[in-house]
Amino acid sequence: MTILELLALFLIGGTTAFIAVVIWSGVEIKMMVYRDFGIWSLSMLLLLSLQYARHSGFHFRLSAYYANLLRNIPVILFILLLRKMTAVSRFAAGPVPRLFLLCLILLVCNETLHFLMPLNRALFNRVLEVSFWALILSAFGISLFWLLSLIRNNSQLGIFLSTFFAPFSLFLAGNALVYFHFIGTPEYVYVFTIAGLLIQLAIIYKNLLHLLLSEKTEDIAINYAFETETHFADGESAWIAPGLAMLTSRENEVLRAYCNGFTYREISDSFFISPNTVRTHLKNIYKKLGINSKTEAIRFLNQEESGSNH
Repeated sequence: MTILELLALFLIGGTTAFIAVVIWSGVEIKMMVYRDFGIWSLSMLLLLSLQYARHSGFHFRLSAYYANLLRNIPVILFILLLRKMTAVSRFAAGPVPRLFLLCLILLVCNETLHFLMPLNRALFNRVLEVSFWALILSAFGISLFWLLSLIRNNSQLGIFLSTFFAPFSLFLAGNALVYFHFIGTPEYVYVFTIAGLLIQLAIIYKNLLHLLLSEKTEDIAINYAFETETHFADGESAWIAPGLAMLTSRENEVLRAYCNGFTYREISDSFFISPNTVRTHLKNIYKKLGINSKTEAIRFLNQEESGSNH
């Protein structure tokens, strides 16, 4: 067994373990965005492992249709993951972007070309390959500009998405080394990309572990902030400005999302906080505003916004 094969086995084994831990941790704290990220990582690892095996001389039969479908699965999962993470941000930013529609159209075209391939196999095989990379580059380019407008108000979203540059950068580095003949065998590209995926998982798990350990501490801190910031020692209110000025910036974001029909889980996935923390925020919002129901919260928010427009 060569050094490259040992390294590949080590990286595949370590990445698989990290994926299992990330999925379990996401389910444990009920943050499905991390579970879905783990599923996306698993699809990427499977694709990269099969590509590595094929270029390393392992022979297995896989039809062109299933091979093409396997390449599309990570793209579809990434689109769904991105849609979940940006649910609240997209609503606040205005009309839903056309990114997801564009990606789905490209996917349909990509699959349609496969069924036309028998007419001219060499031509359509090439067109199929080009359309696949057109899908990747179009989705990446369009989403990059669009996401810049969303992450300005959601730093956690920016941090999460920046981790995707780890496997992408190492994939490009591996291709560059092969292109300039520093590395003679293409299977190194897939080993490099798996290493990038492992780095990404390590960064994500570090943030997830911090969230897992600090969830109760964060809830206590939020409650403490409510107790200390809303009252003076002599019983007078510490807040001078009425209405939404009583709330913190995060409480304002949670209140607006909640009143616009987003569920606890959707708010949790968009702001990268646990559902329990969402509940704690809403509990404190109700106390600060003196309300007892979602209907009252919607009425209060509408009155505040209509009053600010006059």
